[in-house]
Amino acid sequence: MFSSASAYLLAALVAEIVVRLAFQIDGATVEFERHWFTGKCTLRSGTDKQVLPPPVKPFDHLSTRLLEEWQAPFRGHEVVIEKERPIWYPGMIWPQRYRVFVDGELAAEREGFGLRPGA
Repeated sequence: MFSSASAYLLAALVAEIVVRLAFQIDGATVEFERHWFTGKCTLRSGTDKQVLPPPVKPFDHLSTRLLEEWQAPFRGHEVVIEKERPIWYPGMIWPQRYRVFVDGELAAEREGFGLRPGA
């Protein structure tokens, strides 16, 4: 059983495991963020913040889809984020590929686990 201190530390560490990608829209930096466990996705730029899909999707970790996609208008542009996972490696322990398209043009692409802006 965990002590309350170790449970707090574990919760703090888990809360920080997110995917973050930075890209530009009209010269402003926009950040896409996805929490690994809840699946909550947000777009942020300055004081603008938009949550993409529902914060918690049942069976998110059991999905057999290789490509997941989020679409949203943001600051007058159509933003599409794709997450692709390897075919033989389902689950959250393998690197994922993320691509961000703004108005159909590739704006950012990263592959890894906990992706940070500029990584």
